[in-house]
Amino acid sequence: MALLALGALAAAELPAYAKDKKGDSEAAASPAVLTINGEEVSKADFDEMVKGNERFYDLTSQAVRDRLHGAPLPEYLFKEEILKIRAISQANKDALAAMKAAADEALARIQSGTDFAEVAKAVSQDQSTAPNGGQMLSQEFFKLVPPFNRYALSMKQGEVKGPILTVFGYHILKVEKIYPPMEGKPKRVDIRHILFKFPSAGPDFRQKVDEAASAAKVEVVDKSYCKKLPSFCEGGAGL
Repeated sequence: MALLALGALAAAELPAYAKDKKGDSEAAASPAVLTINGEEVSKADFDEMVKGNERFYDLTSQAVRDRLHGAPLPEYLFKEEILKIRAISQANKDALAAMKAAADEALARIQSGTDFAEVAKAVSQDQSTAPNGGQMLSQEFFKLVPPFNRYALSMKQGEVKGPILTVFGYHILKVEKIYPPMEGKPKRVDIRHILFKFPSAGPDFRQKVDEAASAAKVEVVDKSYCKKLPSFCEGGAGL
C-alpha cells in the first residue's frame, strides 16, 4: 500500500502546507487565530486551509458526516491538516531544515529538466513507490493525507508542485493524468511523488503523530473562531 494512504504507515519553520513567497508574506501579515505550543497559526493560513478543502466535503453525505464525528468541518480540518502536521513537525524540528533543503534540491532538478521518475527513484524515501518512480495510480481525495490530497485533486495535468508538508514529511508532487467523476466514481488522478520523511517515521509513526497532536497545547486567540473550533475554546477538550 502506498505510503500516503490514510490507513498506511509511513510546521515549526513553515505554515502547515507549502506556500509561495506571496503566500508567506500574506500569512506573516495576518493576525493569529490560535497557537499550537506557542506557535502562531495565522488567519490567512487557517482560512485558506478551510477554503481549499470545502469543495471536497459534501456535508449531505452520510459517509462524510460520519468522518466528522459531529465536529464542525473547520475543526475537523484543523485537527487533520494543521494540528497534526505542526505537532509532529515540532517534535522533529531539528530535521526540518535539512528535509526542506533536500526537497528544494529535488524540485530544482525536475524544474531544470530531469525526469521526475528518475529523481524519485534516486532520492525518494517512500520505499513503496520510489522503485516505480514515485507512481501512484487512480488516487481519490480520501485515500490521501492532507494537504497532499487537495493539491493532487486541484492541480492541472502535467503540473509539478512542492515542497508540500504532510504528517510524513516534505513531498514533491506531479499530476500525470486526471479522471473526471463518472458512473458514481469521484474524480481520480494518476500521480508521482517524492518524499523526504521525518526521521521519527517508523511502524508506530501514526501513533506518534496522534500522541503529539493530543499533547499539544492549543489556545484560540481570536474568540470569533470559537464557533469553528468549539472543542478548543473554554470548556472544550480538544482531541
